[in-house]
Parts: sequence; structure tokens; C-alpha cells
Amino acid sequence: MRVDYLIVADAAQITSGKLYLLGGGWNQYRVRSFPSDVAVGVAVGVRVDWNETNVRRKLELLVQDGDGNQLLKVEGQFETGRPAGIPQGASQVVQIAANGRIKVAAAGSYQLVCTVDGEELQRVPFYVSGPARSS
Repeated sequence: MRVDYLIVADAAQITSGKLYLLGGGWNQYRVRSFPSDVAVGVAVGVRVDWNETNVRRKLELLVQDGDGNQLLKVEGQFETGRPAGIPQGASQVVQIAANGRIKVAAAGSYQLVCTVDGEELQRVPFYVSGPARSS
């Protein structure tokens, strides 16, 4: 099992097996002042191999600050089977999207972390800064 993608966005949605993002893929975010309330969408595509199907899994998506403090936690479970007609040995992608708000106290490093059954599969850093300084 592995992560095909883990994306930070302004908003994320899965509809009819397709991922829709607004403002997706950013790694830098600028706020007007601190503390600030920031809307965050997260999307993950977990690749499930043939021999890992038909098992219920626990997934967690965490947004953390640079000190590891949890700002947002999304928990869920997934299980994928083997649909009729899928070629022998084929893997499948389970897509999950969630939206929430985080309180950003200060400029610095943040991260989105994906775990499945307690094992960290992917970590994506992003950075928050304050207003641009004028000269």
C-alpha cells in the first residue's frame, strides 16, 4: 500500500470517483495577520495492491504545526474489494477528500500527514507567512 497523492488545497471533493480541487497543490500560504483562521482542503489517493484488498483499514489525515501540535484531524475507515472484471493482480486507488479550518498562530512550517493503520505513508510540508513587507 502506498500514497499516489497527498494534496493541500483550499477545498477538495470526490464525486463519482473523480477528485475536484479548488486552489490545490499549494505549499505556501500568506495570511493578513496572526493568529489566523485558514480553510484547508486535503486529498489523498491510497494505492491498494491486489493482495491488500478486502481488509478494513483505518486512515488518518493530520495537519500539524512545526512543533507537531495537531491542528486538524480527519479519521475514517476504508475497504476496497476486487470488482468484477478487474484484471488479476491489478491495484486500485481509494480516494478521500476532507475540508476543515485550522488556527494558524504564527508564521512557520506546517505539515499534512497521512497514516493507514498507524503507519505513516506520506508527509507533505507547507509554509505559512504573514503579510508582505513594503519597502
